[in-house]
This record gives sequence, C-alpha cells and structure tokens, in this order.
Amino acid sequence: MSLEGVQVFCLLILTREANSLSGAASVATESLLKLAFTIGLHLDPSTFPSLPKLQAELRRRLWVTVVEITVLTSLDSTLPLSPLIGTYNPKSPANTADEELMAASPPDSTSHADFDGTDCSLQLLLLKSLPLRIQVVQQLNNVHHDLSYEKTLELGKSLSGHCREIAAHFEKGTGLFDSGLFHRKLLDTYMRRLILFLHRPFCLHARKDPRFFIARKICLESTLITMGHAESLNLPFGLLDDFARMSIRGSGLFKGGISSDVISALSAEIVSQVEEENGSGEPESSAITASDPLVQLSRANRQPLMRRLEHIHQQLRQILALGRLSVKQLIFTSGVLAQVKAMERGEDSRDAVIEALKESCKASVYTLRECGLSNGTTAMTDDSNPFSLEMLDWFGFDFSSLDPNFVLDVTNSLASPTLVGGEVIT
Repeated sequence: MSLEGVQVFCLLILTREANSLSGAASVATESLLKLAFTIGLHLDPSTFPSLPKLQAELRRRLWVTVVEITVLTSLDSTLPLSPLIGTYNPKSPANTADEELMAASPPDSTSHADFDGTDCSLQLLLLKSLPLRIQVVQQLNNVHHDLSYEKTLELGKSLSGHCREIAAHFEKGTGLFDSGLFHRKLLDTYMRRLILFLHRPFCLHARKDPRFFIARKICLESTLITMGHAESLNLPFGLLDDFARMSIRGSGLFKGGISSDVISALSAEIVSQVEEENGSGEPESSAITASDPLVQLSRANRQPLMRRLEHIHQQLRQILALGRLSVKQLIFTSGVLAQVKAMERGEDSRDAVIEALKESCKASVYTLRECGLSNGTTAMTDDSNPFSLEMLDWFGFDFSSLDPNFVLDVTNSLASPTLVGGEVIT
C-alpha cells in the first residue's frame, strides 16, 4: 500500500475502460477507493506538516483522481455512489507543473493562472464541476426517489454552464494543451453524456406529453454534439485523430460519439419523428403520402439525422472488420434503419426489421470469420457453407422464439440500464 500502488491501480482501471476489457470495473473501483482511504488520501496533507511539498501535492492529485474514477464508474454501472464520496473535501491541488514540484528546492508559491496549461490544469478544470457531477450521479442512481422535471432542468442548465467553461478554457488556454482537441472533446463528451442521462426519462414522456418537449430538444442537442466529435472517424479512409482511435477501442465514456447511449437516443428521435409524420403512434397505421408538402418538409429536415445514423452504422461495420468485437450496436442500427425506411413507405416494419437483423448477423459472421475471430473458423470465400439461422446462436439470438407481434421499439433502449453501462454493451 503506497502512493505508487494507487497510481498503478488508477492506470489499470482507466486502461480497462479505454480498451473495452471484460470484467466489472465497479468492483476494482471499490477496491481502489478502500485503498485510498486506508493510506489516508482523503485527509488534507496540511494535517501532516512534515510532508514535503511534492508529496502533499501528489496526495491531493491522487485523491481527486480516485474520486473522479469512482464517479465515472458509478455512472457507467448504475450502482449507487459511495456515500463517503464528497464527504472529504481537501484543498484543491495547485496548478503547478511537474518539473517545478520536482525541483530540488521548489518555491513556496508556483501556482499558475487558471488558463495556463500545466500537468494539473485539466484535473482542476474537471474539479470545478465535481460537486455537481456527484450530485447528478447520486440522483440518477437513486432507485428510491424520482428526479423531478424542474430539478432536472436546473441540473442540466448547470452542466451546460460547465460545457461553456470548458470551451472557454481551451480558447484562452496557453502552454501544455494549446492544441488539446482530444481533451476538449473528451471533457465535453463527459458533460453532454450527463445531460443526456438526466433528460432521457422525460424525453420518453415527450412523445405523448408536449410539456416535456424541452427535455426532448436537449437530448437531441446533446446527442448531435457528442456524435459531432466522431466526424473525424472515417474508416477505412482518412487519418484518425486520437479521439477517434479511443472511440474505436473504448467503452462507456471512452466510446465517444459512437456509444450505445447516443445511438439509441438518435434512433428514438428519428422513429418518433416518423410516427408523428404518420399522424399516429402506430407506424403501420396508414401509408404516407409522399406528395404532401408537410411530409416532404419533415423528411428533408430529418435527412441530417439519417445521415448521422448511417455514418455511424458504416463506421461500426468498418470497426468490426478491424477485429473489434462490437456487434450489438451494429445489429441495432441495422434494425433501426430498416424500421425507419419501412415506416416511411407506410409498410409493416416487422418483416423489414427481422430481415435486416438476419442480414446484419450474417454479414457480421462473415466479417469475423475473415478476421479469424469466429472460434478459429476459416474464412468464407464462397457459398459452399450457406448461412442459416443456427449461425445466429454465435451472437445469442434465437429468431425462432420471437413473438409474432414483434416490432423493434427503440424507445425501450432509452429506458434500459444495459445501454447506460459500458460494462454491459460497448
């Protein structure tokens, strides 16, 4: 039990999330938190006058890091946040460069301005919103109390303020992170994700109750902004920036603009628009008159959303071809695209969705076999080994047991905790 051990522990947990490694991160994070309490990281170093300045600053930074990881893991796992978090609030670390702290005789006051880029400036930027994020996660994971709409809007407004503060930080910042596009995208994605999670329950009610339209609007805005950070993801062509590379390999927050959360939110919005276009909650109720000017206007306004979803769908196919086992999102988007197109034609979407799911599973099997990842099976180069429904067992699907009235309801994905946690679906 040492500071070095805590540092390694933090890196291992972040590595697991950044590389979509299996296992419950919440268990490891709980152990990390207990270790931090055991060695007294929660105590302000000022209570130990004999500590060198380097050790004091290191302990402050490590405690903030442990709390940040705990909050993030609680958000992904939907497990209650430890009540001890937020109880101990030691003095914030100084905005000091590492080389200044490690000097033989560090000066007594070496803290830089807020916008000066040092090794600690991003941690301090996040620290400003930490009390608010702790409150949001506690509210989201509280199964005994429903968050009111007014409180949701209040918390969302505060988070939006921190989004603007992050943007201002990188516009005015100097020093180590002058070109910190990766850091700006990551921090903004974190805040937008919290905003999305807050407003998502009320977004579902907005389909039938116009009083919650603001929540629906905020969810769509947060989704589009988060997906916008994935525009640099253009496989198999083009160079990938660091954020795109992280999105390919990561889970949860580190999945960036192609996470299950934003995909399900955008899908629900598109399907809701088509249902409203039909004039009924049932997409199969009537055929849509394509010559209706209102329908044409609605479809034209929906095209940017469809292009976003189609782009994500194409990138998920390319990521699968790289050998990354991220299949559920790909199959889900295939079903949504098929459902929307069938609804726009005024057709029964059930058959179209089932056929799209089958074809997506089939294509995924072929792709994985070409990558040599399907249990060591050789690649399929012809039709000598025809596709059958039994092959879908590899993914855990059993289409023979589908309810006869099956239809893909993407709004269920917004209410499902399995799409919140990066530990379940990456």
